[in-house]
Amino acid sequence: MKDWISKLANEETLTPAEQQQLDAALKEQDASGLPSVMQGLDRHDAPEGIVAAFEKSIRRRGAYRLASGFAACAAASFAMFFALNGQETPTPVAEAPAADSLYDWHVEAAATSVLPSDGASLAAFSQVARNGDHQ
Repeated sequence: MKDWISKLANEETLTPAEQQQLDAALKEQDASGLPSVMQGLDRHDAPEGIVAAFEKSIRRRGAYRLASGFAACAAASFAMFFALNGQETPTPVAEAPAADSLYDWHVEAAATSVLPSDGASLAAFSQVARNGDHQ
């Protein structure tokens, strides 16, 4: 972009060299005949009905966007309200032993290979369990 064009856009004063460039560009434009061709063209105005329909559709689109934004916000608010307030009270957890007796616990442990399942270890486990109960 030429310097004199940006200076004209900012309404700054031109140097004599830039003024000569501007004058040359204007003479070149006049010589091309473009301004006279542009002035000879008829101005085309759209019919009033088309302009009114276009403006009405723009207003309708704006109102639709606004309404859909409010609807989306309301739906999100209702969803959050029901998600936070619609929860049932949690069922209380009753603390129960995992097995009814130490014998059942030993059988479960033997089944999962935690303890060997032979009779000697069962007797030793039972002895330890009985001594632990009495303390």
